[in-house]
Amino acid sequence: MSNTLAQIAARPHESFLSYAADLATSNEAECFWVLLGFSIAGMLAHYIRLWASKQVEGSIWQWLKDNPRGAVLSLIGAATFSFGEVSAGLYQFADGEVFSWGLVILSGFKNGYGADSLVNKPTRPIWTEEHREDEEKKP
Repeated sequence: MSNTLAQIAARPHESFLSYAADLATSNEAECFWVLLGFSIAGMLAHYIRLWASKQVEGSIWQWLKDNPRGAVLSLIGAATFSFGEVSAGLYQFADGEVFSWGLVILSGFKNGYGADSLVNKPTRPIWTEEHREDEEKKP
């Protein structure tokens, strides 16, 4: 049985473990975990876009192996975005029920894609005026 954080806090608990178990099954926690799961899907989609546009080479496992800090920072960013959205009550009615799981899924995907886009930028040469002139001369 899911409850809101306010309902859980108001109820007496026998031990810290029973309180922690109630927190882990709250409506807000459920919403957070769905957001985080789809954030990981968004991060994967960002890698696929980079790979498809030939901005990165190799498999995703190689990308993660070569760039573990970027992956961790992306995950921290997505988790922070998700936590902030859940804490602000963006997805719930006043009684704590989630009003649109589709919105939660879409926002999770956006959080992951956005966080990964911010952190993991492939290296590209900086265009100078000479590069622009050369491109303009091409037929």
